[in-house]
Amino acid sequence: MDNAAVSVHGLPGNQYTAGNPVLLTGVLGAYKYYLVQDKNSADEWYLSPTKEIPPVDPEPKPEPEPEPEPKPDISETSKTALMIANALPQVWRSELSTLRARLGELRNNPQVNLGVWSKVTGGRHNISNNEVAYRHDISGIVAGGDKMIELENGYLWSGVVTGYSRSSLKMDKNDGTINSYSLGVYTTWQHKSGIYVDGVVKANHFRSDYDAQFNDGKTSANSNTNGIGFSVETGKYFEKENYFIEPYAMVAAFRGLPLQ
Repeated sequence: MDNAAVSVHGLPGNQYTAGNPVLLTGVLGAYKYYLVQDKNSADEWYLSPTKEIPPVDPEPKPEPEPEPEPKPDISETSKTALMIANALPQVWRSELSTLRARLGELRNNPQVNLGVWSKVTGGRHNISNNEVAYRHDISGIVAGGDKMIELENGYLWSGVVTGYSRSSLKMDKNDGTINSYSLGVYTTWQHKSGIYVDGVVKANHFRSDYDAQFNDGKTSANSNTNGIGFSVETGKYFEKENYFIEPYAMVAAFRGLPLQ
């Protein structure tokens, strides 16, 4: 190299080995080089502007999260059975709501001593959960009779209730009907301060008929189920000049008992 001053610095005793740096200086300035062993010949070395780093095995690529196995779709007949099973408590609650309206009338009119009554029940419910989605239309009638006993500090009514309702169920590929026949007893006690307690026990018989998609056609079936449930409600009636407030708490339970 003409007109260039080169000095090499390395290990003591000029013992150079691969990976140890040497410094080459010249008229163009100072550059740092590395003594690198030729990969193809252990006896040949050369200067490199970059230090060759022994290859490092790449870390294993993260394994993708295992995909959950797809849950097998349930059959149309099973979906229909679930639809019917879910609909029975809805029928029971619909009839109970109508009866609760009657109990409210008694508490608001304590002068009623003996009464016979009837009310239309029904409504539309759109149900959707992880297994089934369907529409449930209910229509029917609930009727009963009750008698009041005046107590020292309040009133006590007791009565009997009966009812009939028909449900129409519609799913994507399936449909069904439920005929419900009910009979129950009820009582309500109200203190003159406005505190009250209601109690209801009601039994139902359900006749269910349904059609379900099966392979390339449809299959029809029916079932008979008995059910029984109860409810207890307590609250307080606050009467104002032009309105009233009635906060309450209620617990209710229902159980279906399939018939063989």
